[in-house]
This record gives sequence, C-alpha cells and structure tokens, in this order.
Amino acid sequence: MTTQLALAMFLLQFVHNSPNMPVVTAPVLRYQLPPNLTPCHLTVPYKMTTSVAINVGIDGNAHGVHLAHSSGNACVDKETVEAAAHFRFAPALKETKPIPATITLTMNTSRER
Repeated sequence: MTTQLALAMFLLQFVHNSPNMPVVTAPVLRYQLPPNLTPCHLTVPYKMTTSVAINVGIDGNAHGVHLAHSSGNACVDKETVEAAAHFRFAPALKETKPIPATITLTMNTSRER
C-alpha cells in the first residue's frame, strides 16, 4: 500500500469517527505561471529548488507571496516569487465555505543540456 493511500484511508477513518469536527480542505492549484528566468542569465545545465509561501484568499487569488526557502540565486528567487503572485487556486474550504489559507509550494527549476 502506498503512503498516500494509507494516509487517505487514515484521514477518511478519522473524519468518520469524528463527526463533530469540521472538514477543512486545502487550496488546489488551478493555474500556474512558470517563472521568467531570461534575465537571470543561467548557465546550462542548472537545477534549483525554491519554496514560496502563498496567502490564498477566499477568491482563490494569491494575496501575499514571499520566499520561504532560497534557491541560492537571488534572480531565480525574485522571478519565482513574481510568477507565484499570478497563481490561481480553488480556495481552501471549511465544510463548504471558502476560507483564507497559507500554503508553501516548492518549485523546481532545471534545464539540461
């Protein structure tokens, strides 16, 4: 059994056994814009990982984006944050009501020869 399947089964059983607890779902990414790395003048090959924290509003828009973990390249970090500001989500839900949420996304940037 995969870890994801085991976790899903645990959560279903937990929710079933806790009928008075409200069900909260995380925001779901619907649209993403890749970062424009042209101004970064990267030398191929490269591979970097950047994490951004995003405040997702009840409208599904990114209302606040900031760097959570640097790639080690300031230009890549800047462009990743700017791209993430244009992401769109299905909002987080508590029962069936949209609620604001903060999520962290990790973006991998790479290019082979």
